[in-house]
Amino acid sequence: MKKINSLFVLTTLFLMLGVQLNAMPIPAQQDKPQAQAPQQDKMQAPSDSEKATVFTGKVVKAKGQYVLMDDSTKVTYALDDQEKAKAYSGKTVKVTGTLESTNNTIHIANIEPTA
Repeated sequence: MKKINSLFVLTTLFLMLGVQLNAMPIPAQQDKPQAQAPQQDKMQAPSDSEKATVFTGKVVKAKGQYVLMDDSTKVTYALDDQEKAKAYSGKTVKVTGTLESTNNTIHIANIEPTA
């Protein structure tokens, strides 16, 4: 009878211990970051290179393409929308857009003559 009671007590203790172990939270592994798939339904904030910037200068034709020449720095930027740029040929304009620094091209969001 004593063996049965001891077995019962030990079994109960192991079950209780098992329940307690299952209730304990498992700490996250901090040394291995988990790759997460990008969520396409959420908008991401633009990076510094993707933020709209205002450029001013004169639209001129160089090597067969319309470009923006900054009057103060004499830096020339290629313009991605040649049709929009053509309408302002020879005029001083304000271009709002993003600069692609790899090829010095402004992706035009808006172009308008300066006052």
